[in-house]
Amino acid sequence: MGKFLHVLMRRQNGAKARSREKRITQNDAPKNIPPAGVYQAVSQNFKMDLPPGTLQTDIDQMVFKSDWTLNPQWEVRLVGVKTKRGWEYVFRHRGTGKEYDEVDLLRYRHSWADMSEKQRQERLAKGTSPYLGGGGGIRRG
Repeated sequence: MGKFLHVLMRRQNGAKARSREKRITQNDAPKNIPPAGVYQAVSQNFKMDLPPGTLQTDIDQMVFKSDWTLNPQWEVRLVGVKTKRGWEYVFRHRGTGKEYDEVDLLRYRHSWADMSEKQRQERLAKGTSPYLGGGGGIRRG
């Protein structure tokens, strides 16, 4: 009987554990928008919601995986700001404490798309990236 059950109910290899938390994006409104300047913890089950084919900059490659989910060594926090939307996301490296604002990443992503392929490859090879905003952008090289 044991062999027969083995045939009927094969064990599937490579099963992946999935978080039960809902995946959130930068467009999802938070339950409680914090007051201006106050940081609020956010679920680490975060994914950037971008159009298909969006190029990842050198900074995006540090912060996000290729499918735009957050890298494990980075955390995301919500900050209350005085804008139409009322909030902004800040991405912080757990080890170094370096931060990038969502707005700075968006601006840099647009300039990255305007660069030639040669310039992008040089920037990736050198490991240099611009100093972004007041978040204390990572200076490498």
